[in-house]
Amino acid sequence: MSKRVRKSGRAASSVVDRREEARLKEIVESVGLPREPMVKFYRLPGDGRHILVGAISLDEFPMDSCEEYLREMFGGGEYLVRTVRSNGTFGPSRTVRIAERRYVHS
Repeated sequence: MSKRVRKSGRAASSVVDRREEARLKEIVESVGLPREPMVKFYRLPGDGRHILVGAISLDEFPMDSCEEYLREMFGGGEYLVRTVRSNGTFGPSRTVRIAERRYVHS
């Protein structure tokens, strides 16, 4: 009569966890993370949602006129400006309020 050697639940679980983690990592990498740093813009409508309205590469980002860029591209409102590193992780972010452009009739 042969005896079966049973793996402990924890050891079997860690093998599954490693396989699962490797597979998940493979899937994410196949989808493709950003390969260059970028800035994403989310409109904050005030109800807890974050609505992605645009993204731009860090090289194209207007460092000296972020507020004007947001106003021109998306209009006034409250936005989350969120940086994304080249490895796909989030960097620093900031919430900004942009006033509507006032038009003066002459």
